[in-house]
Amino acid sequence: MSRAGTTPDTLTFATDEVSTVRLKAATGWGMALLILVPTAIVAAQWLSLRPGEEAHTDPVSLVPGTLLALWGVAYATRRVRIVVDPIARTLSWVTTTFGIPSRVVTWSWSDVTALEVATNAGLRGAGRRADATGARGRRTVFGYFHSRPPEQLGELEDLLGVPLIDPKHRA
Repeated sequence: MSRAGTTPDTLTFATDEVSTVRLKAATGWGMALLILVPTAIVAAQWLSLRPGEEAHTDPVSLVPGTLLALWGVAYATRRVRIVVDPIARTLSWVTTTFGIPSRVVTWSWSDVTALEVATNAGLRGAGRRADATGARGRRTVFGYFHSRPPEQLGELEDLLGVPLIDPKHRA
């Protein structure tokens, strides 16, 4: 992580694995394209009107399709990265949409009392996740992994000096 006599490195990682990010991107872009088809047809009808012709649709009918397509693209481009700053002793969750930071939640290291590993329920299948827990609640550190936690979780445990609670691997 850092060498003696140097300042500690900032640790940065994504809360989701690459495969999860790809699935979300495919879903979001697919949704946007699927919704844009009828919206484009209505737009083409409006753009191809000849003088004196009456349109069969209201131009406002473009708005819902366009908004849904934008929502799909926002879903596809939404990412959450964690930045661990050893100098400021903070853990920040930075959410970006369209590549633009839209939300930052910062906890001091003293806010984190443990790192907990739990089994995902619902659509995520039999995978597991890791959360930071403390007086301010619970926040996702890793949203999905299989049997073995990512190595960054061990680095984070060492940096924060908090226990890693993993029911599957009790000491």
